[in-house]
Amino acid sequence: MKNNTDLNEEALYLRKEFGIDFTSPVDIFSLIGNLDSMTTILYPFSNNISGISIKIESERIIAINSTQSYGRQRFTAAHELYHLFIEEENMVICENVEWEQKPDSEKEADIFASYFLIPDEALKQFIEKNLNRDNKHLTAEDVIEIQQYFQISHKATLYRLKIDKYSYDKELWDLKAIDLAKKQGYNKKLYQSNSKMKQYKTTGNYIKKLEEIRSKNIISQGKYEELQREAFIND
Repeated sequence: MKNNTDLNEEALYLRKEFGIDFTSPVDIFSLIGNLDSMTTILYPFSNNISGISIKIESERIIAINSTQSYGRQRFTAAHELYHLFIEEENMVICENVEWEQKPDSEKEADIFASYFLIPDEALKQFIEKNLNRDNKHLTAEDVIEIQQYFQISHKATLYRLKIDKYSYDKELWDLKAIDLAKKQGYNKKLYQSNSKMKQYKTTGNYIKKLEEIRSKNIISQGKYEELQREAFIND
């Protein structure tokens, strides 16, 4: 299994390839939505699947479980980037299992996603400048501030802090983050899944290709509408 240093370097490399600096939060869905030959699908998979990545020649597809929280969906998107751009796998189905049960490639993708969303320097700067902490022990309020700034789920934040050896009270693993976030003035979006009306969605290259073959009269209007429905495109 790769070490954390190598995974951090790979995350920084991919950020650089995408034109992202090493300290800013990433709008991951906007990023992948603008990548050439990338299609993103939101779909309510069963609880044991977090995401799927598929590569067919130059085409890449990321499918994300839309029943998970928004913060977790963002983490899954970064996780799938590892499979597609670092490992260059043709197809990977990512299951929701405990860390000990995960194969090395899944553990690597998780650590990569943590570094991609929160690079070392970005985390250090935020804690020092925004939280004014000169030690490595963080409060529950600090943890909420970090996850809100970088927009990742509560548990993913705790894992990320653990990687860089920041300390926090172990009770935070059982904290209902949504309640504390509300008290700190944040909305609930990060901790909630999509509404049922928004659990089916396709964006990216599939739509571009569909519009292209329609404009060239390669398919009929009826077939065009059928393909829209199959991809959950309402408009």
